[in-house]
Amino acid sequence: MAVRFLFFIIFALMFLLPCGASDSERIIDVSVYNVPGLLEKRSDDVPYSKLIKLITKQMPATTEFHFSHALRAVSRFNDRKSDCLFPGSKNLYQHSERVIESKPLYIARAYFFGLELLSADTILHPSAKKMRIGFRHGNTFGGKIETLSHHTLIPLQGGSEIHEMILRGRIDAFLDYIPDALPLLQLVKSEPLQYDDTSFFYEQNDSLLCHDSSELRRYIIQFNQQVDILEDSGVLQAILDSMDGVDKVP
Repeated sequence: MAVRFLFFIIFALMFLLPCGASDSERIIDVSVYNVPGLLEKRSDDVPYSKLIKLITKQMPATTEFHFSHALRAVSRFNDRKSDCLFPGSKNLYQHSERVIESKPLYIARAYFFGLELLSADTILHPSAKKMRIGFRHGNTFGGKIETLSHHTLIPLQGGSEIHEMILRGRIDAFLDYIPDALPLLQLVKSEPLQYDDTSFFYEQNDSLLCHDSSELRRYIIQFNQQVDILEDSGVLQAILDSMDGVDKVP
């Protein structure tokens, strides 16, 4: 009888153990914007890449990152081909109750950049002189970009293309987030793009955004725990401080 009972216990463990293992082997798919100098597939030394990989490395679940341009990353997430999106924010989604959001790693602020200082209030006024405004393809600034419909809006891929178009007078201004625009601001220091607090347009959290499920709620909790650890140790702020120009943001 004891042998049969022992056999039953072993059989039960053989049946149960794979179920437990399957949870730990589950890969969380995260769609990620590729932002040169900030968030890159091939570099763990740029700030956001360093942060998200440092955070997820300490978490129980395995995380797999899929890098692409902003529009493609958002599309993958919306089509549920990925579990999460980074960076993301609930206020970008009409049905915000269907998504969950981590603590923000940073609060990104969008500004109008130009060869001279530009006032957001002036640009937003309906009677403003029509301008050609470039912006990074896929960014909607929480839908607020629609308030600029009285101007000519030109989607661009970013990087040197943007600065070159401004220098050649093909666009009058460029709308982008800090920190996304920081590498761009360093491209041509002889004719730097300018902005200040009057150029401010919009802000949002740079958070990990996930579809709402019990599994991904646990994942967000674990993500937040690692963010807290990095905050308490000072590592989070040190990495953010490494973003050249952040300390100069108004």
